Amino acid sequence: MQGKKLTSVSFSSRLKVLAEKYGLKQKDVAELCGVSTAAVNKWFKGTAKLKTEYALILAGRFNVSPEYLIGIDNHNRPMEVPREHNQQSFKQMYLEQKARADHLERELKKITAIIEKLKGTS
Repeated sequence: MQGKKLTSVSFSSRLKVLAEKYGLKQKDVAELCGVSTAAVNKWFKGTAKLKTEYALILAGRFNVSPEYLIGIDNHNRPMEVPREHNQQSFKQMYLEQKARADHLERELKKITAIIEKLKGTS
C-alpha cells in the first residue's frame, strides 16, 4: 500500500493534532510504540496502516478511543480506564480494547469482501 493515501477520516491528521497537543514529535511516537521513525513518518503522511496494537497504545496515551484515533468515529470519547491503575487492570483494558479493535477489523474485511463481490457482478 506504499505511496497510496488512506481514505479514512484522516487518521494521519488526527495523529498529528494529538501528537502536537501532547508535545510529541515523530521520534517520541516511535519510541512509545517501539517502531522506527520511518514507520511513524508513514503514519503521519497517511501512507501506511496502523496495526491494532499501536492504535491501542496511542489511543491510551492520547486518552481517546481507538475508533476516534483511526478515523471511524468522530466523537472524541476517552478510553475507559479502570479506577485501579495496576498492571492487571491495564492488561485487562488492553485485551478488551484489542478484542474490540479485532472485531472491527473482521467486520471491515467482511464489508470489503461484499463490496468486491458486488463490483464483480456489475
